Amino acid sequence: MNGVTRKFLLLLSAVVFMATLFSCGGGDGSSQLGIVSDGTVTVSLTDRQALYENVVLTIKEVGVMVEGEPLTYYNSGQLGEFPVTVDILDFPDENVLTLADIEISLPDQGEDICFDRLRLRLASEGDPACTEPYCNYVVLQEDPEPFVLDPPRGQNMEASILIPQGLCLSQSDSFAHVVIDFDPEKAIVFQGPNGQGQGQKQASFSLKPNGLRVIQGRFNGKPNDFISGKIVVPSPYNSVSMQCAPYDEVPQFTVTGQSIDTPDLEPVITASETEGPFSREEVCLEVCDDEENCHSECTNSLFEECYYTGHFKLLLPEEGSYDVTATWEDLSSTEPCVLSGERGLMMVLED
Repeated sequence: MNGVTRKFLLLLSAVVFMATLFSCGGGDGSSQLGIVSDGTVTVSLTDRQALYENVVLTIKEVGVMVEGEPLTYYNSGQLGEFPVTVDILDFPDENVLTLADIEISLPDQGEDICFDRLRLRLASEGDPACTEPYCNYVVLQEDPEPFVLDPPRGQNMEASILIPQGLCLSQSDSFAHVVIDFDPEKAIVFQGPNGQGQGQKQASFSLKPNGLRVIQGRFNGKPNDFISGKIVVPSPYNSVSMQCAPYDEVPQFTVTGQSIDTPDLEPVITASETEGPFSREEVCLEVCDDEENCHSECTNSLFEECYYTGHFKLLLPEEGSYDVTATWEDLSSTEPCVLSGERGLMMVLED
């Protein structure tokens, strides 16, 4: 290894994900999320603000894990001292907070050094470095008292997040653009009453590490827009019991966006786990809420009885039109000419 280092600049942002999931190629063209620059990894925190007033995290370390080796490069701290405590809802839309650098030593002989996972470590309760009443907590709307955000049972406050397509650096290609997308609605789990004695709040919340996902792309300084939506994956139906039958493994889909206006741009990519299975009716109720016309359109577009579903977001290097493709195993769906700013794309995977 030589002394060449490359910066992975870490940022935070938050964005409201809207659930009207039907128009293909519409959108208001507004810029909504995160900022990434050359040689950076961006941590992007996303939420649906209908539930939370605050989501406060104390971040101690961020890192990239070398593929096939027990080696992780962590933040250097050159941009600021860790830990840092932040309310992610203070950074909506395209607003961001710079966290740190990660420095990577590149091989002398031109070989690639590749990474397959990102690591995010939060402070645990009782850490003297925490400046808030709790290290990590949430505040619900219409309830001013904070709820501690607990680690997953038997685990630390740490998440290891798969990079969908892997990430390699070399002397000839020494910059990377990656976003960690933290969705509180999926990454925070309501656990009900905690029952820990008189005066304890009758609810608790915990971190769900697989609620975090990665977005890859080359953003040339700053993402200029986004596309978000919902992926729907058909699942088996037991006609005898008249119930949805689960897969042995939860489907994890990949979504790719390729610029039409500038086809030489690298595609942007994300991946996420689905949840389910749900009935067709349950899927449409989530998508449409009480909108009658939406509900009718939804049920008419879904031909199977049962589905897994998941949300996605793609950050875009420039405004314009994109071909968006979603895949899982042998199933896929492509939506051509989706305009940047589209917040309501629903993609049903098929053979």
